[in-house]
Amino acid sequence: MPNWTKTLPDTAAALGLKKTGSEWKGPCPVCGGNDRFWLSKGRTHDILASCRHGCTFGEIAKELKNLGLLLPDDDYQRPKYSEIDLHTADFMILAIEGAMNSGELINGEDRRAIKRLMGLVDPARKAKLGQLLERLRFADL
Repeated sequence: MPNWTKTLPDTAAALGLKKTGSEWKGPCPVCGGNDRFWLSKGRTHDILASCRHGCTFGEIAKELKNLGLLLPDDDYQRPKYSEIDLHTADFMILAIEGAMNSGELINGEDRRAIKRLMGLVDPARKAKLGQLLERLRFADL
């Protein structure tokens, strides 16, 4: 996920793009095609960028960095863990503790989901999920 130095409209203006619907379109900074390149607002990213001719994002990002529209990679730190996975783990911990306290059974699919999630979260959540799995193993005996 890149760090943009300008807002979407300012980035589009710097590239000479024109607004068409929800996108800004114009010449690609890499291959120069007339109406191949576009920018738009993303759901999870401030700006999405692509070339319909097939230029890779790496090529596009390199050119945008040269133009001062993206910060260098060293200036951006990708979050180590996905917020969605962390929230899912928190919910799973509460749900499993509640199920265990009320005597509900946890099925094999739940156990597999816990194991998958353990590989996606921080050490503290991973440890808590591991403890719950261990408690579940002994509860089955």
